[in-house]
Amino acid sequence: MKDRIIKHLKKTNKELSAEEIEQKAEKIIKDYDEKNKGRDAIREKEHQESFQKSVSSDFYQHLFASMDEEE
Repeated sequence: MKDRIIKHLKKTNKELSAEEIEQKAEKIIKDYDEKNKGRDAIREKEHQESFQKSVSSDFYQHLFASMDEEE
């Protein structure tokens, strides 16, 4: 993501030095992360719940398959 931002900044701000572009890119990323912190927390929680469901489902499938083999 940072590379794409730097590329865009170089393209649109030809008068900026490499150091200024780097600083500006880091500020953009920091602001973006700060602004979307709540959304990211919600997504992380949803992904964790989905992962747990998947693991539980796989476990039960394996358990029932093992039980069927034993019979």
